[in-house]
Amino acid sequence: MTKKIVILNLVDFPHWETLIDFYFDECDAFEIFFPDDTESTEDYNPLITGYKDFLNLPQLNVNQWDGMENSVCITGPLNDEAKNTFYKYVKDNHDDKYPARLWTFFLVKNKTKVFKIDDFTVCILETKPELMEKLNKLGIDFDDIDNINVSDFDFDDV
Repeated sequence: MTKKIVILNLVDFPHWETLIDFYFDECDAFEIFFPDDTESTEDYNPLITGYKDFLNLPQLNVNQWDGMENSVCITGPLNDEAKNTFYKYVKDNHDDKYPARLWTFFLVKNKTKVFKIDDFTVCILETKPELMEKLNKLGIDFDDIDNINVSDFDFDDV
């Protein structure tokens, strides 16, 4: 188990856009989860928001996900095309309630999961010292903020 920072509602975090930009720049791969449903609309089932766009990215692996019945895990490199697709649903399409329109995803650096958005609003960060140091240099501090918890667990357990 490793120490994680859990931001309970990312939209309330003062520097959430800088935080997201930082992790998109630092990471080299992603994992994203969707119900395997290409027939419903995103209005009917918000969990599939972005599914068709992610399926169209190059160099993907699509596998069944055992976290939910009839669902898939899509993995791939976090190249410019993938980043643009994420930005479409995270930064370019947010509101005051939901910073992300994507249900749940990980960003990966050197084969290690370091960033997770869960249930559209919860953000979980791996506390690797080199990442925390870079975030501090950007003026991102996690002390004295009400909606943050620090816990020990593995990403595979959430």
